[in-house]
Amino acid sequence: VQSKEHDIESEFGKHIIQNDRRRFFRITWEQIYAYIETIKDSTEKQKMINYFQNKTTGYNSSNWSIIKAFDIEK
Repeated sequence: VQSKEHDIESEFGKHIIQNDRRRFFRITWEQIYAYIETIKDSTEKQKMINYFQNKTTGYNSSNWSIIKAFDIEK
């Protein structure tokens, strides 16, 4: 979720060496998935898409439904 760790870039970034070619920034798994969707089709791309769409974190203990790891649409 993008809203967590509001100041992570400024807080963590001050502990690493950054320059014009190397910057620290926060990115979510959902943003990585969205980027992967934009690249040219390949076997590797399809493997990553399948991974993101099917990854789970376990079960909801109240109703035993599967909890998806990533907030993405199929």
